[in-house]
Amino acid sequence: MDFSKLFADYDREEIIESIYFCTRELKQSPLSEDERKEHYEDGHESKPSERVVELSKRVIAAIEKQEGTALDAFSDDVAQRYIDLLFEEADRINDASAADKDRGKALLDNLRADKR
Repeated sequence: MDFSKLFADYDREEIIESIYFCTRELKQSPLSEDERKEHYEDGHESKPSERVVELSKRVIAAIEKQEGTALDAFSDDVAQRYIDLLFEEADRINDASAADKDRGKALLDNLRADKR
């Protein structure tokens, strides 16, 4: 599943936080909606922004659409497959961010060297 269109209008931090909440929801997928913990309300300090909640809900809805069923009908294997996909996406985003930082540092080093 390609998440890039869903993530297009969000920054890196929002995407990573959303992935965290989506994986928590997927881990609870075998439970009925009444049995699931409210994972957005861990504590006041950790309450996500509305944008993160919105993105998380969009991602879960897209996954449900892809599977053609509600989250609570997912098998453990299906839920784990999407958790793995989301972790791969987080790794890709973090790798790209690290590469951007490396390129920025190299550019800054070159600019500093040119000033001498």
